[in-house]
Amino acid sequence: MRKTNLKIDNLSSFRTLNYFQNYYEFASMEELNNYLNEIKQDNKDYIILGNGSNIFFSKKLIKTAIIKNKTPSEIKDLGNNLYEVSSSTKTFSFLKFCLSRDLDSFYFLSSVPSTIGGNIAMNAGGGIKSNQFISNYLVGIKVFINGQVKIIKKNDAIFNYRSSIFSGINNIFIVSGIFELNKKKFNENPIKKRQDWSKKYQDYTKPNCGSVFKFRSKYVAWILRGFSVGGAKFSSKTQNWILNKSKSPTSINLLIIICKLLNFVFFKKAKLEIIKVK
Repeated sequence: MRKTNLKIDNLSSFRTLNYFQNYYEFASMEELNNYLNEIKQDNKDYIILGNGSNIFFSKKLIKTAIIKNKTPSEIKDLGNNLYEVSSSTKTFSFLKFCLSRDLDSFYFLSSVPSTIGGNIAMNAGGGIKSNQFISNYLVGIKVFINGQVKIIKKNDAIFNYRSSIFSGINNIFIVSGIFELNKKKFNENPIKKRQDWSKKYQDYTKPNCGSVFKFRSKYVAWILRGFSVGGAKFSSKTQNWILNKSKSPTSINLLIIICKLLNFVFFKKAKLEIIKVK
């Protein structure tokens, strides 16, 4: 499906209202390949979009072509503790599947409104010292590249702190992840435990995309707690989160610029974790 000049506010967790010049939805690799060929012929920038939990549409009019992943959600038991999970599968749904079968898994992502594909691409996890990352459970990634489906071994994906070879590029589409999940008995529900932790320490009072910066000065983050511009503000509860109640991206843009400038003043470099799309 293709639409032009689409006006919508639910493609990013910031919930800004944007106009998209070119919007596509694909449910198969054949559809994706056709759209990619069309877009490349027109020499357009594009991004393949999952749940939009770390995407910021930074302008009112988005000229980048949006290709929305609408492939079926699938979980396949491959035997020998291996499970193949499609990139479109919601993280929370898969974790409920794991818990129902007493499987060890990345329950630390229970509070993240994301999909498996997005988590793999950014190697989602905890803080830099936590050693809690989705890649800890991966053995391989099935990808679509140059019109073909291939499997990339975990080590070849070069997973680092919230990054991988898939970060910020579009020529490789993650079809599914192959996870090794061992049996484990739980004394308490790990999903509820994470959700309880999230309610205590994370701020979901307004639409947000979680951590805005991958690296930044903690001192600057502390200074900016509760600081607002227009309809957006840095959360006073959760450092490094921007809460948004505006349909315009302007306020978020200004907060990002202010944070970067303050980091520069303190001889630090702020690097975005969210992906800006123009």
